[in-house]
Amino acid sequence: ANGNMIFTREYIQGTSVDDVKNGVSALAAYPNPAEDGAVQIVYDLGNYIGAAQLQLVDITGRTIWSDKVVGNQTLNVVQMPQLNISEGIYFIQLIYNEKRITQKVVIR
Repeated sequence: ANGNMIFTREYIQGTSVDDVKNGVSALAAYPNPAEDGAVQIVYDLGNYIGAAQLQLVDITGRTIWSDKVVGNQTLNVVQMPQLNISEGIYFIQLIYNEKRITQKVVIR
């Protein structure tokens, strides 16, 4: 193994009821569970082209990290910076075009 990751385009089910209504193409976090908060976020906004926002929130809804991103009809990969956060369950939220999708991620 050389450490490179290969992503293919496929539908990945999110964790929120709104995900089905929003017609999300893909949102995933790798690895999951993650060690020390080292997470790659993969997203595909389907046909939407434009500004979006990624957020990491804790179980109380507090935003831990946020980044502005762009949807461009392809798979997009964002490396979340290593954060000094406690072990536990967090949620990655992708907000775009008045929609919010959520993916659970576990930090160990």
